[in-house]
Amino acid sequence: MGLVAALVSLLGYPVYLLDMLGPGHGGWRKRAFDALRLRGGTRPRLVSWVIWTALQAVIFLGARAGGATDTNWLPVAYFLGCLSVGVVAWRLGDRTLGRVDLGFGALAVLSLALLVGAREPRAALILAILTDALAGAPTLWSVWREPRHESLAGWLFFLAGGLLNMLAFPVLQDWTFEVVGYTLVVVAQQGFVVGWILLASRRARTGG
Repeated sequence: MGLVAALVSLLGYPVYLLDMLGPGHGGWRKRAFDALRLRGGTRPRLVSWVIWTALQAVIFLGARAGGATDTNWLPVAYFLGCLSVGVVAWRLGDRTLGRVDLGFGALAVLSLALLVGAREPRAALILAILTDALAGAPTLWSVWREPRHESLAGWLFFLAGGLLNMLAFPVLQDWTFEVVGYTLVVVAQQGFVVGWILLASRRARTGG
């Protein structure tokens, strides 16, 4: 089930990228854009996606050291997807960088240092998961100001993948934080982002 969840999550990234690039001037891109009922205008915060990319490696290695197997396909999918979004966001995204963003970046570097230098995979994993959750704050702030800057369709795919990953829990032999912690945190984060986009979109429509 973990591999299926990872594949579903991966499907969200082409959708997210298409929402960034827009429908173009015809052809397959416009047909796909219209079929998925995308809104366009997605402009992700580059700093969030760069930090998320770096953290996926820490989370994968830390969880693997803690015994995660089937549930550990998800950070692999997120690493590949976040990297692709980060590359495109360098040209089309929001490259604003503030002091809070630098703080999240420092936490990401610290988690890497714990994993590689101090060889403390559990501590690195916990810090990486916490930083991963907090690194979404710039994205949430951007969504609240302009809901069109994030792709609702893309985030729905991410959330579906996270929920599918939870279906692997009943067959697990080990329910340690290293094995299930990341999935629980990321599903909560994705659900919050989806809810935040919907709330911000409603607020923008009503002028509230």
